[in-house]
Amino acid sequence: MSGRSPRLLERTAELAALAAACDAAGQERGSLALIEGEGGIGKTSLLAQTAELAAARGLTVLRAAGHDLERDFAFGVVRQLLEGPLRRAPDDERQALLSGAAALAAPLLQGELIGDPGSLQHGLFWLVCGMAERGPLALLVDDAHLADVGSLRLLTYLSSRLGDVGILVAVAHRPPADDEAGELLRHLRARRGALRLSPAPLTPGGVGLLVADAGMPGAAPGFVAACAESTRGNPLYVQELLAVVTRRAIPPTDAGGDAVRRLGPVAVAEAVFLSLSRHDPHATALVRALAVLGEGARPADVARLASLPVAQTVELAASLARDGLLDGGERLTFVHPVVAAAVADDLQPLELAHAHGLAAAIRRDAADDDGLVAAHLLKAAPLGEPWAAAVLQRAAAGATALGEHATSARLLRRALEEPGDHAGTLALLAGAEAAAGGPAAAARFEQALAAAEPGEARAALRLRLGRHLIQRGRFGDAAATFAAGQEDLVGAPGALADELRASWAGAALWDAQQGPEAYEAVVATIDELTDPQTPGERAALANLGRALLVRAQDHGRALTLARRAWGDGALLEAVGPEDFTLYAVTAVLIAADAPAEAAAAYHAIRDAARERGLLLPAATASYGLASCHLRVGALADAAAEAALALDAEPHGWALFAAGSRWVSVLALLGQGRQAEAEAIMELDPQRVASMRTAIDGRALDLATAELALARGDGPAAVASLDGLAEIERAVGVLIGQFNWRPPMVRALLLTGDRERALAVADESVALCRSWGAPTLLGGALHHRALVVQDADERLALLREATALLATTPAALDQAAAGAALGTELRARGEREQARGPLRLALDLATDCGAAPLAATARAELVAAGGRPRRARSTGVEALTPGEL
Repeated sequence: MSGRSPRLLERTAELAALAAACDAAGQERGSLALIEGEGGIGKTSLLAQTAELAAARGLTVLRAAGHDLERDFAFGVVRQLLEGPLRRAPDDERQALLSGAAALAAPLLQGELIGDPGSLQHGLFWLVCGMAERGPLALLVDDAHLADVGSLRLLTYLSSRLGDVGILVAVAHRPPADDEAGELLRHLRARRGALRLSPAPLTPGGVGLLVADAGMPGAAPGFVAACAESTRGNPLYVQELLAVVTRRAIPPTDAGGDAVRRLGPVAVAEAVFLSLSRHDPHATALVRALAVLGEGARPADVARLASLPVAQTVELAASLARDGLLDGGERLTFVHPVVAAAVADDLQPLELAHAHGLAAAIRRDAADDDGLVAAHLLKAAPLGEPWAAAVLQRAAAGATALGEHATSARLLRRALEEPGDHAGTLALLAGAEAAAGGPAAAARFEQALAAAEPGEARAALRLRLGRHLIQRGRFGDAAATFAAGQEDLVGAPGALADELRASWAGAALWDAQQGPEAYEAVVATIDELTDPQTPGERAALANLGRALLVRAQDHGRALTLARRAWGDGALLEAVGPEDFTLYAVTAVLIAADAPAEAAAAYHAIRDAARERGLLLPAATASYGLASCHLRVGALADAAAEAALALDAEPHGWALFAAGSRWVSVLALLGQGRQAEAEAIMELDPQRVASMRTAIDGRALDLATAELALARGDGPAAVASLDGLAEIERAVGVLIGQFNWRPPMVRALLLTGDRERALAVADESVALCRSWGAPTLLGGALHHRALVVQDADERLALLREATALLATTPAALDQAAAGAALGTELRARGEREQARGPLRLALDLATDCGAAPLAATARAELVAAGGRPRRARSTGVEALTPGEL
């Protein structure tokens, strides 16, 4: 054969693109390269060539590979990439690399399974950036479809922030599966600017070259065609097929082509076992043990599993490396994953399960990481050993600390198959399944409750179950669960009892079905808390303020309660940036015309989250800031903060993902950026179904309705909004966040249903008068004015609306009502009186970046005989919102 590499044949374009990516990283322009294809197509060879190209350009090359055995080993690929360079670095350099924000990654890389997933990702990101400051990097990950989810999340996080950092991230993977890892790979593929390479099968000409290299230069066209067809042009399959053809002395004729078609891709497995047959019979035991233990296994461990002496194992490994089955390194590794798969597939399921059980014991005795031992236990039949359950629980605790809740749940389910503390395991499993978003988590909590000891253990479980039910929107069930927890602790006052009592109050107040009796009982208890001291007392105040909001009652009292609960940040200090109670406070502040206070609270929450490296709560705070900006009409800021929140979606953030899209749509439409608003709502049905389960899921209907209104499609807007009236029966009146009545009025007018539009507008005004905050009432009056046909009544409504809104920080609402008032006055012939409201509306709309409204106000002002001030042509004020 010639020196031609079969899996780099016909890869000139791919190699050129990868060389350009290496050049860009060397010039401090980060890039992401993805190599996707089936096994044996040449992904590994292209990645190996990328390593050579990067090294030749002065890049530091860090390599890792996913492995089926280690998919449940949290951050296993990250550790492969980073632990070696850190271990080899001098002490002073290592300390410098792990300083600042990068210190958040130190526990993981020093073998401690503690921390928060957001803080780890944040720390790992800054660690990689710190390494890149010392010289450009190439991070190469092979078989990423077999990588653990935590590592894939980091790659996704990193790839969106490469910018001007000298880092090349090159990832080779098979087509994504329908699982969490596959979803993250799809996020990587969708990255703007990513280099996506899909090596094509070899052409018949390329296959012909390999046939000639195999010593058959005069092969018949029919023979070459048969080789191409039976392997589908896969370079590895072609190579192994030709090895079998040579051994069987199949002639390279058209007739020989028929024999080739019968072989097909099974030639890889046949080639492996034919090669083994030429070795000592113990060689088969060795490769089977290696296939079970996984890539890079220690020779001593392989020897023990294969029941061979270590010296004989080393000797056999050297022989197998010479024959092209192993790679010949210090640790035992197959030359290609396809070879490992062929060996593993030869084991019967019972043999494989038994071998993994033995491998788990070997790893345990060698004091390997609990995650590696547990990975074998997941594939093993139950051992009947208490130590197995203990290892699985420890591995689950490590996965939970790293945010890998689905992995933790798998480990704990397996632990239930071994002898041990099943009651404790069930409690841990229920929490893990709830954190992972498992639909059966509530049922698992019930199972855990049945096994728990009466008293405090059961009450603590009910507290966790109730919180899970709240996240599912089941406030009534949550209240009943918290009440049962209080009964578990009858006669045992303490912190847990206080927490259950406060949690019951919060759930009852969020549930519109509880009735006036429950509401009054809660009010009587909470109203006395003029000087809250405990987190539970502050939570109770916050929830009562939110209850007044969803009942549209007394915004002044609700505002007092929210401020008392917040206590100049005492609530945040007491409960931390992850507690949902914080958003009861901020919802009231925004709806009660205190958006500046809400924004200050959100900044404090985000600062606290960032200080602790908590990515997801920081994203939630960004959503809250976007809502504050929208309320005061700062459209560009609202869109930017909402986009910042949505950046966290690939990392598991879902709490207000629907709400962020709604805020984005309103902010972008307000600026006249309709195409961008439409693009934000281009979601696949599976994603929409998932988002609808969140507490803000119906915000998708609001966003869809606003887009329909922008297109002039009234019926579609009505259809999107109709379901929100039903939702109100479960969550309370929606006049603050997710206020659906104003767009419904506009939608019904477009359909010609003025009677229903008037009914909705009247209801909106009545509710907003009951609440009493000027911004919401002013908006409701403005929308009622759109419906009434009597000119005098319409003018009176618009005057009242503009007078109310003038007292608020809601600049965009002021501009809209002022433009409507000026237009009404001009239509009545009162041109001079119209100019004042129109000029103010034009200035306010311009300041808000609301180009369409500003254009309308300008046109009306000109029609009223006014002379609009000339728009600035230089300076910051001349920039469009997008440019700014």
